[in-house]
Order: sequence, then C-alpha cells, then structure tokens
Amino acid sequence: MTENASKMQRYNEVRKQQISVNKEEVINSALSLFLQSDINTVSMNDIAKNAGISRATMYRYFKDKEEIIFIIASKMMEQIFEIAFRDVSFETSAKITEGYKNMVARFDELSPAYQYMAMFDAIYTKAHPSKDLTEIYSGQFQRLIEHGKDNLTQPEAIRHIMMLNLTMDFLEDLSLI
Repeated sequence: MTENASKMQRYNEVRKQQISVNKEEVINSALSLFLQSDINTVSMNDIAKNAGISRATMYRYFKDKEEIIFIIASKMMEQIFEIAFRDVSFETSAKITEGYKNMVARFDELSPAYQYMAMFDAIYTKAHPSKDLTEIYSGQFQRLIEHGKDNLTQPEAIRHIMMLNLTMDFLEDLSLI
C-alpha cells in the first residue's frame, strides 16, 4: 500500500468515526428535546440547532425526523430490556418473571425510556402502525423468550409476551404522571 493510500484509509476511518459520533449527538439531542416537549412539536431545525450542526448536515445523516424517532425507540427498548433483564436467567418462568419485577424496581432509572416509549406509542402505534414498529417490539420480546425456549412451553412463552406488553404499557403510563 502506498503512503497516500494509507493516509486516505486513515482519513476515511477517522471520518466514519466522526460521523458516527455526530449521529449519536443528534440522536441524544433529539431525545432530550422530545422528552422536554414532545415528538410532534420538535422540528428537524430544532434538533439540528440543539445538536450544534447545520440542517443540511443533519439531512446527510438522517432522511427525516421519523428515522430519528424510530432509532430512538429502538434504543429505548434495548435500554429497558438490557437493564431489566441483565441478570435474569431464562431457565424457568419464575426466573423470567424476575425481569418484570426489575422493570418496576428500576422504574426511576428507566423512566425517561418509558416516557419516550409512551409518546412514541401514542403517535406511531395508534396513528401510524408500521412493520418497523412491530419488528422493534416483537424483536425485543422474542429475543428474551428465545433464550428460554427450550425450557418454556408455548403457552408459557405466550403468557410472558403478554406480561411484557402489560408491564410496558403500565410503566409507560406511569411515566407520564
């Protein structure tokens, strides 16, 4: 590899890393604004300004506000499940139930995630049902249940999916009070 090609490769790697950092800053900025106000009232201009980038740069990173909204929803779901089910084994139904208890016990820590998901659900689940949304939810739930599939009967797995949905709905509603 020539010296110029090596420099170009390093430049491209640094640039990709900076773009990744910038995208994460935009996502964090958007989340902060959404939680302060709500998803409907925050514009792409608001997000760009809060993130300290130009609107044109933001559109290079994301095609529209909805893309940011869905990325954040996915991150919030991952955060909830990572924290609530971190130390839970899936050997028995009783062990999985510990995850629901963790969702409630860690409510204060997870409250912003539940609040965001409540706003997201109110807008997208009811008004704009989508395949992407279904995949976010079912993917997280299925991932949990898959860990214990060898130890769970089908009715138990279905019950756990229902319990996860009910627990999420309750905690989302509670976060808005």
